[in-house]
Amino acid sequence: LMGVFATAMVGVALSDSLLGLFVFWELTTVSSFLLIGWDRSDATAVRSALQAAVITGMGGLALLLGLVVLGVEGGAWRFSELDISAMDGWSVTLVVALVGIAAATKSAQFPLHGWLPGAMAAPTPVSAYLHSATMVKAGVFLIARVYGHLNDAALWAYLLVPLGSLTMAYAALQALRGDSVKRVLAFSTVSQLGLFVCMYGLGGVHGDSGAHTLEWPVVQIVNHALYKGSLFMLAGAMAVHAGVKYVHELRGLVRRVPAVGWLFVIGLYAMAAGPGTLSFAAKEFFIAGSLHASESSWLGWLAIGGVVIAASCNVALLIRLGRLVLSSTDDPTASVSRGAAWLWWPAGRLLGGLCAGGVLPGALEGPLLT
Repeated sequence: LMGVFATAMVGVALSDSLLGLFVFWELTTVSSFLLIGWDRSDATAVRSALQAAVITGMGGLALLLGLVVLGVEGGAWRFSELDISAMDGWSVTLVVALVGIAAATKSAQFPLHGWLPGAMAAPTPVSAYLHSATMVKAGVFLIARVYGHLNDAALWAYLLVPLGSLTMAYAALQALRGDSVKRVLAFSTVSQLGLFVCMYGLGGVHGDSGAHTLEWPVVQIVNHALYKGSLFMLAGAMAVHAGVKYVHELRGLVRRVPAVGWLFVIGLYAMAAGPGTLSFAAKEFFIAGSLHASESSWLGWLAIGGVVIAASCNVALLIRLGRLVLSSTDDPTASVSRGAAWLWWPAGRLLGGLCAGGVLPGALEGPLLT
């Protein structure tokens, strides 16, 4: 099923056909439903799988209608052949609204975000792959795929910036309240998805729907995949090594499982955009774009407000969780470690790339933006 899902995501990314994109989009919905509900004896997992299928399925219907309108009004059924100049104002508005709904469901934008925290009932490899690096980025990719073809950039701005800013701030605050490690990571993912959506909206503030604007979120998307994928892997390693699933159980983790504990703190540091990580450079892209947009529109200030709240919450999460991981423990049973000692290695490689990108960000500029 993971292979089926990977194939579907490659299809979404590479399909030039409008209807082909829709077919692959729906294949991600079906495969994620089966993966989230993998443990059929777990009522919570089954319920979460159904919730994800219903919400993302509704988004799929909106996408189908939007692509049909785009194909009929644009005079072609391939992105490379679309003639946007033939579309009138109402059809552009309708396509933007329908694509926005589809993207909001798949990328868990408020108030359609509820399925993503629930999807953490899935096995850890599913969470690390689907819900930190791939499936949730499908909605962001859809915006990027259609964004450059529609010439009314201001319309995108008034849709995406408020939606992304609200999602960014709300989900970051919810992450602070989480009691489960994976739930905390899930809400922080929702917050970052809001940031991605907001970034595309800021391009509309600048009045640019061309290729230059589409470069903005690339570094941030790669950065998020690196640190969030590693954090989800480490959450699984914690559960195997020391039976840790809840935040209060993190106390003294670095003494029980040193490699997992230290890497988890490094991942949290990256999530807080600490200097020396690729996250620091990626966040600078967003803040610079927001400040530039604020010179001409109130939407720029809205984006700045959202990122200040989200960034502050990420630093608070670093302090809250990091303090527990690095503290001592008085529980004599907590020193017992279970499982294979090499489970931290995949996460370590991702974090190594993240730190390398922070030290030499210029080395990544060419490969990421071409």
